[in-house]
Amino acid sequence: MPVVMINGTADPMVPYRGGEVGLRGGRGLVWSAETTAAFFARRDGCDAQRMVALPHRDDTNGTSVTQISWQNCKVTGGVSLYRVEGGGHALPGRRALAPRLLGPSNFDIDSAEIILTAFDRDGAL
Repeated sequence: MPVVMINGTADPMVPYRGGEVGLRGGRGLVWSAETTAAFFARRDGCDAQRMVALPHRDDTNGTSVTQISWQNCKVTGGVSLYRVEGGGHALPGRRALAPRLLGPSNFDIDSAEIILTAFDRDGAL
């Protein structure tokens, strides 16, 4: 089963660089998004990582997306981290709820499409 992560670098709820979760913290601690993805890649025996800046399709909010991926894994269908540069706690491809509080969304990618594609093993979707 593949691992797909989509994380905003300006997420005030789940900090991209790791640390305390929640607007004011106190909801537990998390690793950074990249440390978490690398952990899964190592655990699954994946090849070296590859970084690709994805096409910038929306100039309205100053966000962009970099895909960091590991392939040829021994255990899973790959590990992908979509780093939303400047993105908040929002699903890319959808309007952000409370963007002043939770940060902007991104419209360069569609999170639902990315997730469905990653899990579509037989090409039926």
